[in-house]
Amino acid sequence: MKPIIKKITNLPIIVVNSHTHFDHVGGNWEFSDVRAIDTSYTKANMNGFEHKRIAQDFTANSFCIEPPKNTDLTNIYTKKWKASSYIKNGDIIDLGNRKIEILHVPGHTPDALALLDKEQRLLFTGDTYYDAELWLYVPETNLEDYQNSIERLVEIESEVDYIFGAHRTVRVDSGVLIKIKQALLKLRSTEYVFDKNDDGKQLFITIDGIDFVTALPVIEGKQGDTSKGGSGYDTW
Repeated sequence: MKPIIKKITNLPIIVVNSHTHFDHVGGNWEFSDVRAIDTSYTKANMNGFEHKRIAQDFTANSFCIEPPKNTDLTNIYTKKWKASSYIKNGDIIDLGNRKIEILHVPGHTPDALALLDKEQRLLFTGDTYYDAELWLYVPETNLEDYQNSIERLVEIESEVDYIFGAHRTVRVDSGVLIKIKQALLKLRSTEYVFDKNDDGKQLFITIDGIDFVTALPVIEGKQGDTSKGGSGYDTW
């Protein structure tokens, strides 16, 4: 990743991950200035992910374009990395001509972040929101925390024009946050009754145009041991 970024800029690089699932931190080891939320979950994920924990995302049809020649899909893993410093909610990263505010928005993971550029009216939401099925399935997910984080983002929705998620559509209007809030209220209400036989299975649910991938334990308010970290593909 570092050689690619060097083609874009010669300025110093600050790495701030939206969260520490494997597909967001795989290149961290290449950089010296990596800033992270101080949680036990984050620290566990700094150890990297061995292949068996992420193997299902590395099949021949997993790639948008042809992977590099000689890529061994049976031995892909992520390397260990470390944080150069820790950040917290409300911290400001001063880029000189831009100031970026750190928003801690747990739910998708305990260490999920959003980045707010107040002057440009832009919000970078990572995996807290992106224009596809919202991944609220794995044991480290906490649905109550996620709902609280969405409600918090709704409070600043009028100060933001566009949202940039970590996957799929690059830019969407900020009003989608209100739709997510309303859909979450329905998801957690008695309006939706789930079969106990679905315990631990992925549930694909669409509510008012918002797509969720979740699981019965998550809906019931359960959460796994986050001190052990999580790849994004661990199961109940």
